[in-house]
Amino acid sequence: MRHRANADAVVVAGFGDEWSRFDQTPLSTAERETLARGYFAIFPWERLPPTPVGLDLGCGSGRWAGYVAPRVGQLHCIDASPGALAVARRNLKDAANVVFHLASVDAIPLPDTCLDFAYSLGVLHHVPHPAEGISSIAAKLKPGAPLLLYLYYAFDNRPAWFRWMWRATEPLRHGISRTPYPIRSAAGEIIATVVYWPLARLARFGEWLGLRVENMPLAVYRHRSFYVMRTDAFDRFGTRLDVDQLRAVTPLSAFFFDCLHLDGDDLIDHPSTERAAALAERLPATMEVPRVVVDDAGHAEAFLESALLRGHEGVMVKALDAPYEAGRRGATWLKVKRAHTLDLVVLAAEWGHGRRRGTL
Repeated sequence: MRHRANADAVVVAGFGDEWSRFDQTPLSTAERETLARGYFAIFPWERLPPTPVGLDLGCGSGRWAGYVAPRVGQLHCIDASPGALAVARRNLKDAANVVFHLASVDAIPLPDTCLDFAYSLGVLHHVPHPAEGISSIAAKLKPGAPLLLYLYYAFDNRPAWFRWMWRATEPLRHGISRTPYPIRSAAGEIIATVVYWPLARLARFGEWLGLRVENMPLAVYRHRSFYVMRTDAFDRFGTRLDVDQLRAVTPLSAFFFDCLHLDGDDLIDHPSTERAAALAERLPATMEVPRVVVDDAGHAEAFLESALLRGHEGVMVKALDAPYEAGRRGATWLKVKRAHTLDLVVLAAEWGHGRRRGTL
């Protein structure tokens, strides 16, 4: 079968411009850690072997590699942009276990089934054929090795007004992304200043007032620096991306959270740990709902924050020895979400009507 290139030269050049301008060096160590944990809180570090070998596909400035490299044996950083790779080399010059490759996702210069893990964050929705890109990475993984991806999606878990607002900005992005670099850069700065910053700080003020702000526009940036807003505004409006084409070529994915029956045996009454182990044995980690076993509050909080950043309401906390109870939420599993409480005084009451008859 004839090889099909899976990189857009204009998009690649655009990312070279982006990471040359926003090389991430102004970020504080604390903010770098916070951003990285937002993605990697769900990553199954405990499944990796000692000194694992992994892949950062589309490494850009190397911001995620800086978080991962100290935790692994060797990390291959691959990017199709010479400019981006030069920035990554500078940022990771002290990381002796990082190897750099100038290549696109369709030409990964590594043998098949050689990697213990891989990740690609915010990259594959920018290539012409995202599904083929995922397959190219998966071919380099050992059986059962985890693959962490972040892709643009259809905002199915967001309110209708949020999806409408996103679609309404698409013509603006489409126009800006096709202008020369100086215009794209200036537009990104303006949008960050007059849109991102005010809305993010408004959400932060609302949070201070005790309001639920998770679904407010750009609330995810309420605790982020202006530098992050500038970077993301340029990435959002200055990079070419054909959303309609992506929806047509990127397939739906199945995710599984429990295993109730396996090879003729019912597992409903088995402990949660056994059912999770059975699921992990039969499915790659990329098809499982993110799950983590923790023994400290900090790790649990990071996992919750990661879920909230991806638009989820919260997380489910389940007892490790609990059987599966269909349709019941008892003491063995609880929904944990960000709670906002109010102290109220009842000033008046009246008798209920209809189904509430006989109660106040």
